[in-house]
Amino acid sequence: MRLVSRHVERRWLLVGAWMSLIADYDGVLSQLVCGYTKLKGRAYTGARVWEKFGSEEEAKRFCDNDEDCAGYHLHPVTSMWYVHPRAAELVKDPATSAFAAFKKRDMTCHDPQDSEEEEEEEEEEQEEGQGAGGTQAEEL
Repeated sequence: MRLVSRHVERRWLLVGAWMSLIADYDGVLSQLVCGYTKLKGRAYTGARVWEKFGSEEEAKRFCDNDEDCAGYHLHPVTSMWYVHPRAAELVKDPATSAFAAFKKRDMTCHDPQDSEEEEEEEEEEQEEGQGAGGTQAEEL
């Protein structure tokens, strides 16, 4: 009987650890923010669509946090936002004249928390520099 309970305990410990990792991973990923280029009259086409979302914010957040995401587009008939991988092609066609595609600009991706920390450090350095400059002038 004790052997079975150990097995069950291990299983639950593994499930708990796995859930903890997923929660931590999701928290880390939700930090990225990327810039996009809006392309009217274009749409992504490819073998598959990763995800469909009801709002642009959801599609953007998903694409921001996936390095293999090429971008997303709005389908005017379904009013859904479709996210596509890098293998997808961005096409301009008469059939896509009412579409709006957003192409991800990888160089603009950043973590907003990192930017805030850098700004705080720069402000502290400026304050220290001003304080040191003032004491030197008084000594002369």
